[in-house]
Amino acid sequence: MSKKDPTTDAEKKTRASKRLADALKRQISTKKKARTTTPRVGKPRDAPKMVLAAPERRQLIAFYYIHVLAAPDETKWDGVNGTVSTLVKALKLPIGSRAAVRHVLEVVQHKFATGEAYTDVTPS
Repeated sequence: MSKKDPTTDAEKKTRASKRLADALKRQISTKKKARTTTPRVGKPRDAPKMVLAAPERRQLIAFYYIHVLAAPDETKWDGVNGTVSTLVKALKLPIGSRAAVRHVLEVVQHKFATGEAYTDVTPS
């Protein structure tokens, strides 16, 4: 009959607890890395691989405004959750394109008021 060596059991427990502690540290450090990523506020968006020409982009803005957003009136265009911001975010347009988007909306509203069909802001 052999007796168990108490140091061997203690060493096994110590090694197992060290492995567990190391695994927990790795898990915590990956969670911290995921939470500490800086937001992209004020930073330019990544450039798209394919780019639409200006007339097609304006037509896309007009289409989204009319068919998806149901053409809200001019009082709802501005602000953080306004029509212009919604279009810029949804279509992933460059941050500096708010004025161009607003211009397209103005032209669409004018065309609608005069009974004309919207084709493009400027003729090609």
